[in-house]
Amino acid sequence: MVAPGPTGYDSDPRAGGPALLWSGTTGSPVLFVLDPADELKPADVPPAWADLVADRQVAWCRVRADGALTEADELLADPDGLGSPIDLVTSGRAGLETLDLACRHTDTVRSVLFVDPEETEAGPGSGTAIPDNRRREQESLRTRELESAGVAVRVIARDHIGRPTPLSHPDVAAAVRRAVTELDRGGA
Repeated sequence: MVAPGPTGYDSDPRAGGPALLWSGTTGSPVLFVLDPADELKPADVPPAWADLVADRQVAWCRVRADGALTEADELLADPDGLGSPIDLVTSGRAGLETLDLACRHTDTVRSVLFVDPEETEAGPGSGTAIPDNRRREQESLRTRELESAGVAVRVIARDHIGRPTPLSHPDVAAAVRRAVTELDRGGA
């Protein structure tokens, strides 16, 4: 939890700013990124994603921004306002929220692409990671629901050392490109 800041300042500076950033051509296929880390307050999608923006719309949802998930839910509820297909991209602890969002919009979402989905909490003084089993069970259930509805759920990048790889990282952008290219070709 972030300690309260001085009067007149947000206690969590990442909560302010736009919830959603758009780049690309309207009507193009959509990469809807749900970024839980929100390490930066970007004015545009990351430069590493420039290749993806060339032939897709990228909606970068700053999950910690006020109203971000509500705005994402509303946009996915009106697919005529977006291009098609729509692929969701997320990492770390936003996995369950992203799966829930996709479950509410199986007629709109083609895939959920995960980067480092198994972020865990460290046990006190143990130096080892302890998985949140209940969360894993819920994610597993949502994944089965999505797959039975024809929505692909994939892990596209994994970093077993430390914190999840930032979604803005060039390796993540490259993994997203490979995954959507395969999906575009009819890969399941």
